Amino acid sequence: MLKLFLIVLLSIALFGCAQAVPSKIMVPSQSDMNNTSVMNGKFYKSISIGEVDGGEKTNPLHRSEIENDELEQAIKVSLEINNYLSSEGYPTKYKLDVFLLEVDRPRQGFTITITTFIRYKLTDTTNNVLLFDTICSASDTKTFGDASIASTRFIIAQGDSIKKNISQLLSLLYKMNNN
Repeated sequence: MLKLFLIVLLSIALFGCAQAVPSKIMVPSQSDMNNTSVMNGKFYKSISIGEVDGGEKTNPLHRSEIENDELEQAIKVSLEINNYLSSEGYPTKYKLDVFLLEVDRPRQGFTITITTFIRYKLTDTTNNVLLFDTICSASDTKTFGDASIASTRFIIAQGDSIKKNISQLLSLLYKMNNN
């Protein structure tokens, strides 16, 4: 039993503990979409975040996970930098619910491809009408050249997959913004 404990302790010391995927790597850069169009559209600073679910807590002895609070923060920042997030002085007319449905991930290796499936629901809160209920999927692949440590490749691939997924949400909002 002592031998097993020492092996686990040594593994943690050598390889580190699994960490949650941080929100800052899941945030897409400000879109190339025309901000004037966003500012004149119906979603300009009028979306609040409702329920965010489906993420998992990271077990430090297992693997990195996408946690609900980190996903929520990434979506909040993404909406904010693209002028969709409701802020003080602006009415919250729309509610966005987010459900992380699946994270398809292989065992760690030299090449890691992560695919995320997220369900987004946007509701008009003034009349409780569902504007869209869609599932976006996005993949990202990282190789040994991106990061030599497998657990780091795993975190980066998950973060970039979520980033691409959120970009799809932003594109959908942009298309609907002026209709």
